[in-house]
Amino acid sequence: MPRLKSWPSSIGLKLLIQGIDMQPYFYWLDIGDGKTVDLDECPRSRLNQECINYLGPQERECYEYIIVEGKFIHKQTGNALDTNEQTSGSKWIFVMSVCNKLYAGEKRKGMFHHSSFLAGGVTLAAGRLVAECGKLKSVSAYSGHYRPTDESLGIFLVFLQNSGVKLKDVKAGNFLYRIPTEL
Repeated sequence: MPRLKSWPSSIGLKLLIQGIDMQPYFYWLDIGDGKTVDLDECPRSRLNQECINYLGPQERECYEYIIVEGKFIHKQTGNALDTNEQTSGSKWIFVMSVCNKLYAGEKRKGMFHHSSFLAGGVTLAAGRLVAECGKLKSVSAYSGHYRPTDESLGIFLVFLQNSGVKLKDVKAGNFLYRIPTEL
């Protein structure tokens, strides 16, 4: 299900304060009486271009990956994740749901972001990743929507390690991940 379009909240608040309508804001903006409003601060053409897609449960399945023998494998196709096979210079993003489900896909500015996978829902981890033939090369905690912490990156790394991913030479954040050695 695509996410409804949104204007900056200050503009929306200004319109609501003026008493334009009592319809729910996003309904009003996309379908209701506000669908023809065009403001200098944020023209309708810009609003229509910047529409972030939110996935429903069935659409989300197309982005789900599982860990098999330490590799990222697309759950539906069985193909290994290879972020280098896609558009040159593209960034691949991921989220891990609170049910430990892993979703990954190519970021498309203004259309497909971290929040797209879970329709803005809660995550345990979010960020960017690079993988070759299913093998994780780098991962970072970077998301403008979720604002992940080093702690959430750590949670994700523990999940990966427990799932059989070899983290020995994975670049995690700004450092090379090293498994602690026993004394």
